[in-house]
Formats: sequence, structure tokens, C-alpha cells
Amino acid sequence: MKVCPSEVGQASWKVLDEYFKKILHTHQIKNLNRDNFKQIVFKSIHELIPIYLEHLMYCDYLLWIFQKKNEFNYKIFEKDRFQNISWKLENFDFTRNLIDWNESCTVKYNDISIGEFQLHNNRSPNKKFRFNLNNLSKIVNL
Repeated sequence: MKVCPSEVGQASWKVLDEYFKKILHTHQIKNLNRDNFKQIVFKSIHELIPIYLEHLMYCDYLLWIFQKKNEFNYKIFEKDRFQNISWKLENFDFTRNLIDWNESCTVKYNDISIGEFQLHNNRSPNKKFRFNLNNLSKIVNL
């Protein structure tokens, strides 16, 4: 039920530096690393999610085919349904904080788990973000 957005979901620090350029400038960060990435996740998640969504919804429609109880089902996500969401920082919550986030940290919006960040020490890529499509569909009432 989880999917990485293209280009930014499992990107290098250099690639994320480019896509998150405005956010980094706001926080006076020159280049991302593990520690300041975690900081911008907590301080600017409301600005990060639209970037991740833009890359998830690269086309006008996303067809999600999944298996549930031995049957195939599908949902169609329309890019336009995400355009008018006003992501508010105060509506986000996390399962970890800056100190105890070692590997996995789930992000929730209005108490709905919409995605997961993972940071790894000994894997490449060493970071990833994946949307929970089932819960993301609840945000846009699919």
C-alpha cells in the first residue's frame, strides 16, 4: 500500500537540495544531511508534502491496482484533487521526534497516516519517503 514518488522518494541529498531549494533557503541550510533533513521534515512538512505529491502525481491520473482479499481492486487518483489542499503544519503529527527518530517515522495528517520516512545507515539509498495510498485516498475522499 506504500509507494515512493518518482525522483524525490529515494533521491540523493544533492537531488533533494535542488527540489527543496526554497525550504533550505528559509532555514539557512546550504546542503542536506541526515540531521538537517530531519529538522526540515518537522519544521516544513507542510511544504514538503506538496513536492512529494507533485512527483507522485506526475501525470493527471494515477491508477492504483491492489489486491484485497484475493480480489484485484483499483482506485484512480486525479491530480486536480490534490491541487486545492491547504496543508497546515499544525495538522501534522509524527510517530517519532527528532531525538528518537533513528530509522522509520510515520507522518500523519489529521490523525491519518499518509506516509513514512525512512533513514538508513548502511543502505543505498539511505533515505526514502513513501505515501500510504490507502490513507492518502481518504484525504481526497476516494
